[in-house]
Amino acid sequence: MPVGVVLTFDGTTETTIRRTWEALAEAGVSSSMLVEGLRPHLSLCVCDKLDVKGLQDELSSYMTTISPFPLLLSSIGIFPTEEGILFFGVTVTKELLSLHAAVHRLFEEHAKKPWPHYCPGFWAPHCTLAVGLSPSKITKAVSISRGASLPIHAQAEALEIIKVSRVGCETLFSHTLAGSKRGTINA
Repeated sequence: MPVGVVLTFDGTTETTIRRTWEALAEAGVSSSMLVEGLRPHLSLCVCDKLDVKGLQDELSSYMTTISPFPLLLSSIGIFPTEEGILFFGVTVTKELLSLHAAVHRLFEEHAKKPWPHYCPGFWAPHCTLAVGLSPSKITKAVSISRGASLPIHAQAEALEIIKVSRVGCETLFSHTLAGSKRGTINA
């Protein structure tokens, strides 16, 4: 089961993305993201196994130095793989790249078998809308996703360590960015 570090959004952005997930499900295109416990997010790092406690301690210290910052979800994209992944593309900024590099350095010390396409230099920042789309459903999925008025002006609010399985998503750790209003969770 994959384990990852993700960046979560403000409530308004989360609601907008969830509406897109629900519209895709209602149209019979994909309900892949309506996994129990899964929140809209931007994945920063993913691996097969992780020393959660070690990483959580380092992330807690690091997160006190990072304030919430704006993100722009500016496009709809498709990864050209057999997995049929549709996403909102996130505009790359120096602040986002800096955060990704810093978190990835901490992550590498605690991860086993990190997924290479999340490493600096290969990472394409995105918020997944659907997984497992057949070629025949991609066009319909794009059409439905266009219902969310782009660009979406988002706010990065917290970092979480999550574990995803076929039956749900478990938040193992959550820490707000300095100055954010949400609380810290340790599982």
